[in-house]
Amino acid sequence: NNYTLEAGEDATLTVTRTEQTYDPAGVELTYNGTLQTLVDVSGYAETPEITYSVEYTPNVGEVETLTANSGKNAGRYVVTLTVAETTNYEGTSATVTVVIEQVKLKATANSGTVKYGEANPEFSAEITGWAEADVENYELNADYRFETNRETTSPVGGEYYIRVVIEANNDNNYTLEAGEDATLTVTRAEQTYVPDEVTLEYNGTEQ
Repeated sequence: NNYTLEAGEDATLTVTRTEQTYDPAGVELTYNGTLQTLVDVSGYAETPEITYSVEYTPNVGEVETLTANSGKNAGRYVVTLTVAETTNYEGTSATVTVVIEQVKLKATANSGTVKYGEANPEFSAEITGWAEADVENYELNADYRFETNRETTSPVGGEYYIRVVIEANNDNNYTLEAGEDATLTVTRAEQTYVPDEVTLEYNGTEQ
């Protein structure tokens, strides 16, 4: 009865940036000889600019500082992500630890043959389990030797083994294990005795 209501000027509604809610997690990785992504960042909104500081601790060697979200060699990676703000989201940061596990290789002795009375031959082994990228040209830093229960005078027909014994595992990406024993077969040797000729005179007895 006493007032009349009119609309005033429009007010401003300000939309501020919200926090990123994505929490990146490390992934479980095994060495494969190629670069692999360490942290999945696909969950961040609006594809922000991300910078990386990575502390890499190898299984063998010195700690390194890297700047990419990827790693090739086995070891422990502590990845610190700095996520830039976007139009609608605040900047943020996160630290994620990722381990690239070593691969197990197996050294299996090859079977062999030796003649009775001869020294043992030079033994060999086949190493299996390589990552596909390393089959042709990887230099493994590990040592092993062979042992056998066969001696020079061991007879034909015995059961003799060739065994791989691991002496050192100093490789960053692989660990070497011994495979099953192989068989060492002893074969008959050739007779090497050549009888001498003798000259005898008759003496009336058997000679």
